[in-house]
Amino acid sequence: MLTLLPTKSHRFLTVLCVSLLGLGCAEGPSTQVVVLMDTDYAAPVEVDRLSARVLKVMESEDGAEERQTWIREFPVTSEADAAPGAYGLPATFGILPSEGDLDREIVIELAALANGSEQILVTRRVRTGFMPGETRLLRMHLYRACATLICSDGETCGCANPSSCAAPSCIDETVLPEDLEYIDDPGALPADAGIPIFDGGLPEDGAVPPEDGGAEPDASVPDGGVINCAPPLSICGLDCVNMAADPRYCGDCDTACSEGQVCDAGRCTNPGDCRSNGVGCIGFSYCDQATGECLPGCADNAQCNGQHQVCDPELHDCVCDAGFEDCLSGCVDTESDPGFCGDCETVCPTGNVCEIGICIDPGDCRSNGIGCSGFTYCDSTSGECLRGCATDQQCTGQSETCDTATHECVCVEGSHLCGAICVPDLDVNSCGTSCTPCTAPPGATPTCNLGSCDFVCPVDYERCDQECCPTSCPPGQALYNRSCATVHVQTANAQGNVGEFSSIALDAAGAAHITCYASSGRDLRYLSQQADASWLPETPDGPDDVGRYSAIAFDPAGVPHIAYYNSTDENLMFATRQSAGGWIVQVVDAGDGDNGQVGEHASLKLDAAGTAHVSYYDKAGKDLMYARRPSGGAWAVERVDASGDVGQYTSLAVGPGGSVHVSYYDASDKNLKYGVRQGDGTWVLQTVASDGNVGKHTSLALDASGVPHISFYGESDRDFLYTSEPTPGSWVTKAIETAGDVGKEGSLAFGPDGAARVSYYDETGKDLKFAIQLPDESWAIQTVDSTGDVGRYTSIAIDALGQAHISYLDSTNGDIKYALIAAPE
Repeated sequence: MLTLLPTKSHRFLTVLCVSLLGLGCAEGPSTQVVVLMDTDYAAPVEVDRLSARVLKVMESEDGAEERQTWIREFPVTSEADAAPGAYGLPATFGILPSEGDLDREIVIELAALANGSEQILVTRRVRTGFMPGETRLLRMHLYRACATLICSDGETCGCANPSSCAAPSCIDETVLPEDLEYIDDPGALPADAGIPIFDGGLPEDGAVPPEDGGAEPDASVPDGGVINCAPPLSICGLDCVNMAADPRYCGDCDTACSEGQVCDAGRCTNPGDCRSNGVGCIGFSYCDQATGECLPGCADNAQCNGQHQVCDPELHDCVCDAGFEDCLSGCVDTESDPGFCGDCETVCPTGNVCEIGICIDPGDCRSNGIGCSGFTYCDSTSGECLRGCATDQQCTGQSETCDTATHECVCVEGSHLCGAICVPDLDVNSCGTSCTPCTAPPGATPTCNLGSCDFVCPVDYERCDQECCPTSCPPGQALYNRSCATVHVQTANAQGNVGEFSSIALDAAGAAHITCYASSGRDLRYLSQQADASWLPETPDGPDDVGRYSAIAFDPAGVPHIAYYNSTDENLMFATRQSAGGWIVQVVDAGDGDNGQVGEHASLKLDAAGTAHVSYYDKAGKDLMYARRPSGGAWAVERVDASGDVGQYTSLAVGPGGSVHVSYYDASDKNLKYGVRQGDGTWVLQTVASDGNVGKHTSLALDASGVPHISFYGESDRDFLYTSEPTPGSWVTKAIETAGDVGKEGSLAFGPDGAARVSYYDETGKDLKFAIQLPDESWAIQTVDSTGDVGRYTSIAIDALGQAHISYLDSTNGDIKYALIAAPE
């Protein structure tokens, strides 16, 4: 079974120009009937051959006479069990008229032969004709149900609708040519239907040889030839095309890309102006320099899949290279090939050679002293010169060698056939046994490693699964979750309704740890950031209603501790994580007797010695409280301020020398207050801001010099305010932002550059915002997240690189979210 491949220009109908009713093709390749053969018998178990016979109706002295012009048996099999020399069903063959036969009736007879015998199981007969200038399709299905049905003369067993048949019966065997299907209708031909082509020319004496069924084969098509499509080509109707690259048949036979689009991996894409897009055109397309559009056609020889083909830069079509002629089976050397000697139609007689395009009989090649020439070899048994190779020099194709056993030109070791070209196994465009280029992630370079596609990542990138991930980022961007960005936003946990009262802290390696309250389970939630950017959740305490007002901090040994409120018992709680996992939970303050109600608004820090410091609100006494526990010691509780209703929204900081500072809201006078614990255990308290109702949502941080800075909410004007004490007793207050209702849930921290950074909630826009103080003490403000209602219960921590880590609540979805903001350039 010989495989014939069409040229890149896809002139497939020309390939079918083999006269089955004569020796010439008067009307060109477009006038023909394509017969599609199929059966519902199991092939090859029940039926292993289909017999086809073609007759033409001629007038004689005795009247109309059916004269046989062609007969052939087709070995058949199933597509899943294809055997060499057998045709997968359904299969097709073409019938073309010769001169004078355009108006003549033809008869096609099919028979299904039982496996291993000459028994005919069922037959089918159709009388039809040609439609001049058109290719029509005739479906001939051999139905099992027809085996026991006897039809009258002029009838055959089938269905009036040949494409849909549930109950075959006797019908008129005549089908008018105009009632045949158009071959180019979508779905007319099955995918990958093999198209066997045979010469059925009627010999002058009317005899029918048993094998060929006609005269000498037409020079353009070898006897018994089959046209299939070799990878990377696929059949579309009567064309062999590369559906991964051809914009005329992109992805399937019915999809033609719009003008200007290219076909990339079987999908139509718009590359933009090919003159300036940086990549030009891909696939079987070229760049039109006048319009900047990618048009179907070639611009480079590498786009041509046919052997000895080159790209004509003016026609943008694949044509035969110099010294080769475009014949139906491809580009051939008509100077030396006895199958195409001098032209595409001339086949030298058996034993002849072709020299400078002329058939010559060299005599017995075993004794003529010169052997054989051209593309022939000397048959040692007969002494005839037969078409084929004997040496590698006769194989002129790329990477070809001569198989002296079959006398065929085959690919050399280390290469394989793609289309009609031998391509290297180790090339990225044909790696292994593939006929498609190796692919790579954006920015990577594809490689072929020992016959397997691979890729190499560029500098400053590393391999992560099947992608290239950056190992560093340019200034102004942060590396997180395998990507660089100015801001990364991620949902850290979405299990239930979680995220209220969040607090964030960083371990020594810079990984973030978040605590929050899960209202759906009414428990304390702890989340630790993993190396792959996932989050590992734990529940340190439950099942009581615990976890509101959570605050997390690390001791010098890297152990996380959490202060939080137990709403069930109304106590201040403290949880410490154990090295082997699990948490130790203890009560810090249970209040006075039955009163309880202590522990709201908790703020936690641990100093360099590992001493834990907690400030919190005594709701029963309406006082600001403070608790401390040396490492390994017991808790000691102090009342910091009892003058009126004070202590809500408290925030605590510890200085380098162990000094303790607190900020808090005086609800009685609606002022912001600040206190410092002295060495003797007493507290020095002062009112910091008193202009209107100010002091809620305080956040306190000390700069590198130990100077206190406080961010807070001004409820009177709904502004976000900021104050600091550059000189003892002298506080300077300015606004961070005044547009809209801003500043609730604020959180303050300093970076290694000494600049203050704040995260806060914009009540007007329902957004999370971030601001950094500039050298002129103004603030650069940006919206971090605006998807839904986001930004409540925000908490901020700054790493050694100056990157801001923020935890906050997504109120719309009930999730805890995390944001990473790059350090400023």
